[in-house]
Amino acid sequence: MWTVKMKTFLRGQVLWLYVEENKQPPTLGPNPTLNQIRHHEEEATKAPRALSHIHVAVTELVFTRIMVYETAKEAWDKLKKEFGGSDTTRNMQLLGEEMTYKRIMEKVLVSLPERFESKISSLEDSKDLSHITLTELVHALQAQKQRRSLRQEDSSEGAMVAGFKGKAGQGGNKRSAAYKKGKEKISN
Repeated sequence: MWTVKMKTFLRGQVLWLYVEENKQPPTLGPNPTLNQIRHHEEEATKAPRALSHIHVAVTELVFTRIMVYETAKEAWDKLKKEFGGSDTTRNMQLLGEEMTYKRIMEKVLVSLPERFESKISSLEDSKDLSHITLTELVHALQAQKQRRSLRQEDSSEGAMVAGFKGKAGQGGNKRSAAYKKGKEKISN
């Protein structure tokens, strides 16, 4: 991703040729005009500017690896060699990241409390867990937890109302009348 961003940025600054081809500014002929001198100076600053942009865009640790190079092309080639690698190397890195992610998911799933077993089973049935992200898993588990707490609130409210009705019926006419008035207000 860094490579794509840097290429795009350097192209936008009209500096990519200094990285890709190690382009050098044209030499001045004898008796140059003022415009030729200005153009030459502008072109002469582009190569160091390209190198400067690369220096600024890397971490200090990476910078220490490329600071000895004097051209943007040399620095870019070093970065490409060190971090780009061959297609085989990149595929191995991706495979390693995938295996690490798979291990993380396995550890998370194994460490979850038993109350989440049904949710994990349903996720396994509906989705391939190797393709679910950690964020999706967390959201699914949070949703289950919220549904469980809502059900518990509803059942406890139902138990409180049932208990109140039982006491109201035992308390005689005054309590019964007050309960009926309260019930009418609530229903209204």
